[in-house]
Amino acid sequence: MIQYEDKTWLTTQEACSVLNRSMEALRQMIYRKKFTMKKIGSRIYLDNIEVMAYFPKKMGLPSFETLDNPEDEKYFTLDHVIGLLNYSRVYLKTLIKNGKLKAYCTADGQFLISKQSLDNYMGVSDNADDI
Repeated sequence: MIQYEDKTWLTTQEACSVLNRSMEALRQMIYRKKFTMKKIGSRIYLDNIEVMAYFPKKMGLPSFETLDNPEDEKYFTLDHVIGLLNYSRVYLKTLIKNGKLKAYCTADGQFLISKQSLDNYMGVSDNADDI
């Protein structure tokens, strides 16, 4: 990661690890103009903001990395929620698309669903503190 022209740029290896993709997959994405690339010397760098926002933008979901205080709430992965509710992946994505569940997308393309959103969907009220 370097700072150049008031921007943060990632090496291709760093972008691969952020996106959880192979170098060949990243090369294809660069070839298809998915990212702005900058050649500095003989090395290729990618804009950090574009890399971090690629999957959230593609999925049409807010980015998990841009949350102010993500540690204030508990989040579950899509696979975990599938195990909890015994719903199919397609049905859960439909619930997210229709706004029944609030989900966030990470930079590597994972869906994270907040516990509060699951509680609201299931009709669970958190009145345990009142007892």
